[in-house]
Amino acid sequence: MTEGAKPPAHADIGAPKGIGVFICSCGGAISRKLDIKRLRWVAAADPNVRDVLCPGCCCEEPAMGEIKLSLMAGDIDRLVVAGCSARTASERFLQMAESAGICPDLVMFTNLMDLCAGYPKADPQ
Repeated sequence: MTEGAKPPAHADIGAPKGIGVFICSCGGAISRKLDIKRLRWVAAADPNVRDVLCPGCCCEEPAMGEIKLSLMAGDIDRLVVAGCSARTASERFLQMAESAGICPDLVMFTNLMDLCAGYPKADPQ
């Protein structure tokens, strides 16, 4: 850039569209410990959330297709995947988000398996 020249203008940054929340029961491993219906209700109550899906296993092909359709509907530009560790399926979700036009930096993983559901319930005495 030459001296005195103005930096190029960037494109306008639009308002966020909304969040897609995808809660995985991990084939029952999470749903045996956590109330998935309640989690869905809580997520759907947030005015920024546009869609909440609760497939049996988010990282399997039928669910991935359903999630991608939700993302491509156009009213979601951020997503939260709540289920098992991001180590196991994050690459798939990041690629899917990018193919649906969503920046991979706007994908969040919440590890319900390790943080909540993986521990045995305390024995009330």
